[in-house]
Amino acid sequence: MGISFGGETANAIRDQSKHISACSLKFFWSTEEGADGFAQGGIVSSGLMFRDQVAKADEKLDSLSDDRVVLDPNFFKAFEAHHVKLREEAIKQIKERSLALDIYVWLAYRMRRITKDTFISRTALYDQFGGGVKQRKHFTFPFKRALRAACAAYPEARVEVDEKAGAILKPSPLPFHRDYVAGVSL
Repeated sequence: MGISFGGETANAIRDQSKHISACSLKFFWSTEEGADGFAQGGIVSSGLMFRDQVAKADEKLDSLSDDRVVLDPNFFKAFEAHHVKLREEAIKQIKERSLALDIYVWLAYRMRRITKDTFISRTALYDQFGGGVKQRKHFTFPFKRALRAACAAYPEARVEVDEKAGAILKPSPLPFHRDYVAGVSL
């Protein structure tokens, strides 16, 4: 991805992985019999992260690459069922812009199911992406700027924005790598 590894980057990855491992999730589904189900879980169920002094004491251990996590079974099952293929070059293009990257992944996920124009309210967009903005009235500008970057990385995405109402997602091709062939991993 063009990111140098080690030093501050390694510390940032380790710190972020600790935050992710602390997340809790709920998974919801409907059955063919008309029942609704849910399961509570997380992303990670357990892990082993070596402290720097342990890794330095034993040169056989590479402090970050030997860390281990066990994914939560509910998360892994949902991930397998609903994974999204992304373009590596798109991620490289917006890697320094976290909101644009979040929007890119969200668009890639949502476009799989869009069969007709789908309205997303400004409130829903704020709830999804407004974590870094204290007041809703200040949300539109950074969202639109990040959406432009995400759409530049995913040019097939057809999105219209109404500053007061929200956005309309239109059926669009998925952002697979151009050489992607269904059923084949490259």
